[in-house]
Amino acid sequence: MPYTRFDHSSASGQTQFMGAMACAIPVAPLGMSLATVLGRKLNIFEATEHEAGKAAGAMGLVGISEGAIPFAAQDPIAVIPANMIGSMVAAVMAFGFGVTNSVAHGGPVVALLGAMNKPVIALICMIAGAVVTALVCVSLKKARKAKWLQSAA
Repeated sequence: MPYTRFDHSSASGQTQFMGAMACAIPVAPLGMSLATVLGRKLNIFEATEHEAGKAAGAMGLVGISEGAIPFAAQDPIAVIPANMIGSMVAAVMAFGFGVTNSVAHGGPVVALLGAMNKPVIALICMIAGAVVTALVCVSLKKARKAKWLQSAA
């Protein structure tokens, strides 16, 4: 779906829509990778999720959003809202700062290879979105764990 929109946007010379999408694409896997690091001491992720977090981080760096799927499958109530909010933050920031993208792909690798007009700002948008994703996910998981422990007591 994003590529269909890109084709239409690029055909009319409007690459700003793809700039926002390119910043949002890596947010979910990067955010979940960061969440596994932040949540390690809180014991809110399983060992398999810690391993998946490493892979998700690598996938996010090259713009492969599917790195977040195992997390969403395991805990959709915490992960899906976190990913939506974080991706929205990145996309809105990118759109607001006028980030454009001239290729049909996203992620830090695209910014670093020069396909974006404002690569540093694009990276900042991606980082901000990933941090928001991680914080929301950790907060939701922590709150649910506290509620579960309270009801078990």
